[in-house]
Amino acid sequence: MNSGRKVIAIPILSNLCSFLPQQSLEEAHGQVEELLQQNKDLRKKQADLEAQLLLAKRTKSKSSTKSTKADDGALNHELMLKLGKRYAIMVFPWPNPSFFMTPPDMAALKPEEPARFETEESYYNGSINELHAYLNDPNLSKLAATYGLFRTEFLGQVKQGRTSAIHTVRESASIIMAGIDVPVLAWEAKAGAAIRKESSTLKALLAFSGKSVEDEKEIFSPIHFPGAQLDFQKIFLNEFQPKV
Repeated sequence: MNSGRKVIAIPILSNLCSFLPQQSLEEAHGQVEELLQQNKDLRKKQADLEAQLLLAKRTKSKSSTKSTKADDGALNHELMLKLGKRYAIMVFPWPNPSFFMTPPDMAALKPEEPARFETEESYYNGSINELHAYLNDPNLSKLAATYGLFRTEFLGQVKQGRTSAIHTVRESASIIMAGIDVPVLAWEAKAGAAIRKESSTLKALLAFSGKSVEDEKEIFSPIHFPGAQLDFQKIFLNEFQPKV
């Protein structure tokens, strides 16, 4: 049916291309080939750079591991094990990292001076000197004051020693209680509360005559002193003091 409209034929692409100059087609084709080659070269360079970066990371990791092992060689593992675990029991079970990387202060209070125990601040101030006195060796003192890896290793061994000591105390609690004529059940956290509160033996260890166990103003207890006799020249700061 012819409604009077004109039909316009759309030329196909192949027909249009035939009207373009042959030289323009060749130039466009050449540019495409050039771009494809540049893209290929860039991908190759990217792959090379990624390989170099991966190799650099592996080399750095190996170098760091070797350096750490070389640094570890400056420390005697058996000695560090002994020093750390003994320190946890005989000196202080919770040493602070600030005790290290600093030389002893000659003007500070001596470790066993009574004045050192008057405040928490004075106690910690004397802990640096106490650490060096405990090490009792110029070379070890130098490592404690200057060598970060010594601090890390020492604190790690103290932590292990503390955990082991607490476990041993808990496992031996019944034997300890029986040895001081305290009912074994006194060690139980809840069940033994009444027994601990009424035990004359525990009261004698935790409060001096005429003093109350519950008096928080009393810093020291008989258990802090040899033979439970008050003597500030022979004080022992017991971090494992039981609470009643």
